[in-house]
Amino acid sequence: MKKSAMFWVVWAVRLLIFIFVLSLAVMNTVSVPVTFFFGLSWEMPLVLVMLIFLLLGAILGIFAMLGRLWRLKRELSILRRHV
Repeated sequence: MKKSAMFWVVWAVRLLIFIFVLSLAVMNTVSVPVTFFFGLSWEMPLVLVMLIFLLLGAILGIFAMLGRLWRLKRELSILRRHV
């Protein structure tokens, strides 16, 4: 089975994005203080702080989308019963 040219272009772009993100991670290894409530403070590498907040943002976005998704699924099931 022969792969199309677009398949290889997509993988090349993915590889470039991965190399770019990896180089940013390697350059941002300096420790930064992360201060929470009640004077609680930790020292973490900047890349780890950025990764944690990226994951928290993705999880928050998924939870924000779930209500609408469930509502649309319920509406779809009701409409399928009427057909």
